Amino acid sequence: MSTTAHTTASDLPAAVAVPRHHAADLRVRAWHSEPRVIVDAGARWPALRRWTPDYLTRVAGDRDVRVREATGPPTNLFQRPCDSGWIAFADYLNWVLDIDTEVAGRYLGDHTDLAHAIRLIGDLELTTSYYLNGQLAAVSPQLADDVRIPDWLATPIRSVNLWCGVIGTSCGLHCDLVPNCNAQVVGHKHFSLYPPDQTRLLYRIGGRTHCRFDPSAPDFAAFPRARRATRWECTLAPGEALYIPPGWYHQVTVVSGWSVNVNVFWERSWPHGLLAPALWPHLLRLATAQARQRLSR
Repeated sequence: MSTTAHTTASDLPAAVAVPRHHAADLRVRAWHSEPRVIVDAGARWPALRRWTPDYLTRVAGDRDVRVREATGPPTNLFQRPCDSGWIAFADYLNWVLDIDTEVAGRYLGDHTDLAHAIRLIGDLELTTSYYLNGQLAAVSPQLADDVRIPDWLATPIRSVNLWCGVIGTSCGLHCDLVPNCNAQVVGHKHFSLYPPDQTRLLYRIGGRTHCRFDPSAPDFAAFPRARRATRWECTLAPGEALYIPPGWYHQVTVVSGWSVNVNVFWERSWPHGLLAPALWPHLLRLATAQARQRLSR
C-alpha cells in the first residue's frame, strides 16, 4: 500500500457493478468475456452450514498448513516480500479469530465498504500478518467433500484452493491465465476488476501477471494512466460466487473480520485467452516452457 498518496478507494471513478444472476441462468459460453456473480452458487454446499470455527478445528485443526507471513498489516501479501512457513491449522485459525474478535469491537461498516476496511487495518496496528492459501484436499479431504464444484465449464478442473484470511488481506492486482470461480463460504470479500484491454493502464510488472497499481490505495501521482482505467466491482457474501474469465485483472480484499472462500480453476479451452491479446506473451512463455519440459524428458 502506498504511504505517500492521499487518495483512497472511495476517490476512484464510479465502478461498473458486476451483473448478478442465479445459477440456473448461467451460460458461461455467452459470458466468457465478462465476470458474473452467481448469487446462489453455494446454496447447496454443506460447507455453508458446517464451516464454523469448531467444525474447522475438529476436522482440520491438526493439519499443518503453509501460510504467508509478512511484516505489518495484511495488504497485498502476494506483491510484498514475505516468508512462508508451516503451522498447525488450529493455531492459524486461533490467530484469525483473535483478529475477528478485535474487529467486532470496532467495525461499524456494512461489509461492502472497502475504504472502511482499509482504514480499520491501519487502526489495528498489526506487526505481523499471515495468509493461508493451499490445495483444499491437502488441508482436509473432509472439507473438500463439503463443497460442490460448479459445472460451469466442460474443461478439466485444474485446482481447488482454500483461502483464509483476516480483514484487509489482499492478493494484489493480477490476472490469471485460466478461468476461475471464487465461492464465498465465511465472511465477505471485495473484488476490484479490470478488463484485459486495460493492461497498459494498470502498470503490469514486466514478465508477470501482477500490477504495480493498487486499487485499494490508488496513487495517481505515481500511476497517472490508472485514472482512465475502467473498474468493475462486487462484494461476495456467503453462498455467492464470482466467475472470472481469463485475463481479467482482479484485486481481492477481505472486508469482514475474517473470510474463508474456495477458488476453483479450470483448464483453459483452446479459444479462451486468445481473445485477450494482453495474455499472448504469457501464453507464449507458458507454451515454450511446456515444450521444453516435454523435450527434456
